[in-house]
Amino acid sequence: MQVSVVGGAGFVGAHLVRDLCAAGAKTLVLDSRELAPGQGDQPGVAEKLAYRRRQLLSNAEIVRCDVSEKTCAAQALDGKEIDCLYYLAALPVVHLANQNYVEAADSMIRGLINCLEIARESKSVRRFVYVSSSMVYGSFTQNPLPETAATAPTNLYGGFKLAGETLTRAYLGNTDIESVIIRPTGVYGPTGLNNTVVQTFCETAIAGGVLEARDARDTFIDFTWVEDLTAGLAQAGLVPGIGGETFNLSFGRARSLSELVEMVVAAQPGTRVLFAAEHDRTRPRRGGALDIAKARERLGYAPQVDLEAGVLRYLEFLRGGVSRPRAGASYA
Repeated sequence: MQVSVVGGAGFVGAHLVRDLCAAGAKTLVLDSRELAPGQGDQPGVAEKLAYRRRQLLSNAEIVRCDVSEKTCAAQALDGKEIDCLYYLAALPVVHLANQNYVEAADSMIRGLINCLEIARESKSVRRFVYVSSSMVYGSFTQNPLPETAATAPTNLYGGFKLAGETLTRAYLGNTDIESVIIRPTGVYGPTGLNNTVVQTFCETAIAGGVLEARDARDTFIDFTWVEDLTAGLAQAGLVPGIGGETFNLSFGRARSLSELVEMVVAAQPGTRVLFAAEHDRTRPRRGGALDIAKARERLGYAPQVDLEAGVLRYLEFLRGGVSRPRAGASYA
C-alpha cells in the first residue's frame, strides 16, 4: 500500500508517518517545513526536529513542497500510485490562524483544494483522509459530544477546518474516492512545538518557571496522547466501509486545567503556579469530552494513555527519555 501524508513533518503528521511505515505502508511525506532548525528557533526546537527526523520519519520518503502551489504538489505525487492521501497541512493552533489568516488560508484551504484536485485527477487514490478539529463544534452543547452535534466555530481556525470538511465532501462526493473526516482535540506528546497547554506547562515546570493557568477550574479539555490519535488515524486509512464518515478521535474524558496543574506539580515538585480568573476569548467553552463510541465501534479505536500517564511520559521525553514503541495496524 502506498500512502501520502501532506503535513507529515509536523507534530501529528510525523507520529502518523512512523505508524504507517511500521505497519508496512510505503509512505511519502509532503511538507513545506524546513526540517533543519533555523537560527531563530527557540531552545529545544533543534532537538525535537532531530528526533522527528531520526525516530519518526526515517523510513519515509520526504519531499519539501508547499501544496498551496499546485504544480509543486502535482510533481511530487506524479507517478507515485498513491492509494490513500492524508491531509494535515495547517497552521497548527488557534491564535496563529487568527493572526496569520492569509497563511492559514493558503495551507488550510488553497492547499487542500489543490490536493483534492490532484486526488480527483488521479487513477490510484481510493481514500482521502481529512484531519479536521473539534474546533468546528465551537462551544460544547452536550457531554459527551457526538459527531452529529451542530457545528458553530467561534474562531478562524475552526472556520477554516469546517470549510475544509465541506470542500472535501463536495469535491469527492461524486467520485469513486472515499472521504473520511477526523476531528481530534487536545493533542499532546513528544516533539510538540505549538505551545499547547500540556507542552507549555511541562516545559515551564522543567525550566523552573511559573505555570500561568487561566480559568483553571472551569476550563476543560479532552486531552489526547498523540500516539493514541495516530493509531486511530492509521486505521482511518485502512478500515473498509467507512467512506463518507466523520469520526471524533480523543481520549474521551474531559479534564480541567486544575487537574493538569496538579499532575505537573506532583511530577515536578516545587513548581510554582499563578492562577488567573480570565478566560481566553479566542477559545470556545468546553464543558465535556468528545463522544468516541463511533470510532471505537467502526475503527477499533482504543486510546490507552490517560492524562496521568501521558504527563509522566511527556516529562520523561523532555528530560531526555524516548517515547515507548507501540504496535500499529498492518498495511501489508
